[in-house]
Amino acid sequence: MTSPADPRSDTVLLANLAQIATQDASELLRAEFALAKEELVQDLRRAGKAAVGLIAGVLLLEVAFGLLALAVLLAFGPSSGLAFVLSAVYATAAIGAGFYVAHARPAPLAVAKRQVARDVQEIAEALK
Repeated sequence: MTSPADPRSDTVLLANLAQIATQDASELLRAEFALAKEELVQDLRRAGKAAVGLIAGVLLLEVAFGLLALAVLLAFGPSSGLAFVLSAVYATAAIGAGFYVAHARPAPLAVAKRQVARDVQEIAEALK
């Protein structure tokens, strides 16, 4: 039987600890990659929604400018006030869509970055 001060028992213990640490690091990396993948999918969905808002804003702005041009042409006619009101409504909707698109995009992979930073900090504290 080996004694507690036997170098072979220390080597076996160290090898077991290294194996456990490797398995834990592997699990941690898999979890981080899964989190990053899920967050990337969510970011792509948000980007798709933002693209739809941007397209809607551009189309509304085009209609607003068209109505504004029509209002200028009809400035001397009885229905020019309606064209001005409609162009103002469409322009306001286009500006609102633009603000929505501008504020709809969070930083890419923000959650995954914070989680990785926390994990690195925990590992650093555990190694102290």
